[in-house]
Amino acid sequence: AWDDGRITKEETEEAWGEKLYTCTRCGETKTAPYHTCPGAIFTDMPKDDNWSHKGIDYCLKNKLMNGMENNRFQPFTNTTRAQIVTVLWRMAGSPEPESAAPFADLKQGSFYEKAVAWGHEQGIVNGVTETEFYPNSSVTREQMAAILYRYASYKGYDVTATGSLDSFTDKGSASAWAQEAIKWAVGNGIMGGKEN
Repeated sequence: AWDDGRITKEETEEAWGEKLYTCTRCGETKTAPYHTCPGAIFTDMPKDDNWSHKGIDYCLKNKLMNGMENNRFQPFTNTTRAQIVTVLWRMAGSPEPESAAPFADLKQGSFYEKAVAWGHEQGIVNGVTETEFYPNSSVTREQMAAILYRYASYKGYDVTATGSLDSFTDKGSASAWAQEAIKWAVGNGIMGGKEN
């Protein structure tokens, strides 16, 4: 009949903590690892040893991302353009935009409306066309590199360090407007290549 346990070693971002449990009948004790998992509320949360688990925990704990409907996180669903700018907006403290975004396809009152307006004001995101943002379209890898690059510039980070794309067989298919951002993301270990 173990009690609720007493923390003897605090958990960190890198390692689980430990708790000391005491039997309420005989007084015997045992030590066991503990982990506070913000994603435990989701029925589809990846296991602890999955490469995405710590990142999802971080985003949930810091209120950068929320779950989807029916108690699911949907970890293997593509991220939309609206979602990525919303995460960055929340990282910046959810600042109030000064004006509405100039895109006709944004839903008023949506979770992303203020985020897109802010991102556009700060030069972090552009529309796919002059009048459309395509909020529900999946963000491409080159779009994500460009958005993260512009966000880093907005935050005042040094974006001069770059990497080489020579090892990627499809380097020529990246759009010209994204080349600098992709080199920056690769050179700083933010993004890497895929198979082949």
